[in-house]
Amino acid sequence: METFKLSEKFNYFRPGSDSALAASITKAVEKGEPWVGYYWEPTWIMGKYDMTLLEAPEYSDEKWDENFGCAFPAVKVTIAVNNKMPETAPDVVEFLKKYKTSSSLTSEALAYMQDNNVDTDAAAKWFLQNKEDIWTKWVPADVAEKVKTAIQ
Repeated sequence: METFKLSEKFNYFRPGSDSALAASITKAVEKGEPWVGYYWEPTWIMGKYDMTLLEAPEYSDEKWDENFGCAFPAVKVTIAVNNKMPETAPDVVEFLKKYKTSSSLTSEALAYMQDNNVDTDAAAKWFLQNKEDIWTKWVPADVAEKVKTAIQ
């Protein structure tokens, strides 16, 4: 708030819990009011609302240590398998090599679950039915056809 001088235009408050923070975002969006703050991905809130990431200087240890005057440090996710996996489950290894996702994609699925009050099985089916252009790149064509048939 201080580094980017946001306190000049916005009221700062500590909500105390994730649900209170989510409620403050929801209330602001529903009223058409501005809201500035920190939230993380993936979450249903980020999947449900059209949030805009504020621009900040690229992360550097120096700026971060001085006054947090830069973007948050990126979190690298690594997919790793046991060294015997290529021999014991080559199809799984091949799938993982092709698997690509994003926080926004996961957030969208979480928002679907929240809005429709469904469990993970229903969300998985929704994903498979609505994101075919994505997941079919992860699996061989014959597997994709079997999945498509199974979810009809």
